[in-house]
Amino acid sequence: MTSDCIVVTGLGAMTPLGLGENEIVLALEEGRCAVKHRRMDDCLDVWFGRVPEAVYDRADVLFSHLPDDEQEVARNDEGLLFGLAAAEDAIEQAGLAGAGLASHRVGMVVSSSKGLLRNMLGANRLFLEHGPAGDPEGLMARLFHNFTGEILGRHVARRHGFTGPVLNYPSACATGLTSIIGAVNLLRDGIVDAAVVGSSESSGNAVTLAAFCNMGALSPELCRPFHAKRGGFNPGEGAAVLVLEREEDARRRGAAILGRIRGLDFRSDAYHMTAVETEGRAVQTAVRETLRRAGWEASDVEYVNAHGTGTQLNDATEAHVLEIMFGSSGPLVSSLKGHIGHLLGASASVETVVCMMALARGIVPETLNLDEPDPAFRMNFVRGGVLRQKVNRFMKFSLGFGGHIGVLAVEMEGS
Repeated sequence: MTSDCIVVTGLGAMTPLGLGENEIVLALEEGRCAVKHRRMDDCLDVWFGRVPEAVYDRADVLFSHLPDDEQEVARNDEGLLFGLAAAEDAIEQAGLAGAGLASHRVGMVVSSSKGLLRNMLGANRLFLEHGPAGDPEGLMARLFHNFTGEILGRHVARRHGFTGPVLNYPSACATGLTSIIGAVNLLRDGIVDAAVVGSSESSGNAVTLAAFCNMGALSPELCRPFHAKRGGFNPGEGAAVLVLEREEDARRRGAAILGRIRGLDFRSDAYHMTAVETEGRAVQTAVRETLRRAGWEASDVEYVNAHGTGTQLNDATEAHVLEIMFGSSGPLVSSLKGHIGHLLGASASVETVVCMMALARGIVPETLNLDEPDPAFRMNFVRGGVLRQKVNRFMKFSLGFGGHIGVLAVEMEGS
């Protein structure tokens, strides 16, 4: 067991609000909503948060490590491009590629909750059209073998020659936080000296969206987290990646420290395939354990970035937990989903990274569309514009389908 102090030395994000810190923070300051009404796969109309098209300008460089016969598959599902672009930015900011670390001491935990689903759908379409023996060029096989979630980490490792472990933590909407927690454990156990960690999701396909639509989870209008008249979430796509290291290692190589992972916990509420347990007992346990590991009191938390999907049950449960754990005069609270939509498996990593980018510039994100908070929710919401205030300590909540629960405590550098 080595040092418990794990620091963040690199951040990268591809989001509907923009690509990289400057674009994202400016969009938050201007109160932009990146969710638009769109037709998906020529058959389904939904409100959806799309990553700006400028990300595709990076494809040739990011896929340059691949031979020609692999590039077609690599470009088939955008989730791979989003994840590679975010990882490249985080690795560059951390100076990881030129840090002189042994290649086998750099690990990958860049996950996806659903894998690169367009690749599986493409393989299935070829099978239905041509049968099991109708794939002379091997495209069906290549699509199938590039479906699973750890393919993101495999490509980052392959591009940079990192030969440490490549892991995937698919945990529905909590995928980003469980990936961060898994990477922290790799570092604390001394298995790696640096970890490239995060998640990516490209959910803009009719199969995924129709499932949520038939579940009754999608809002017919722009989502309104914690609103009295909230009616569901808006889906979206994106990716975010962090570089994590032990503090003494980062300082030894002169890396800039952006923040510290002070506490963490993940649980399951063992309740239902999609619905959250309304008392939030397992969420309360995760918050208490996170505070204990951080060495914080509840009063030390200045801001909570909530899961805040805009669904009836999620928001009510989360508000209930926040009031029990922090009281009605507790920390500032907001959700980013009114800005970007619900990025599913990418949501927790994107929201963690976006919060770190904003808080580093003295900006606390608002909850868009919250003109009428649910009167049952007694919380200190940030609404009506960003709040310009220094925040040193914040928590990130994720409440995923199937009962996946993740909580993270982050201390910003300079605290």
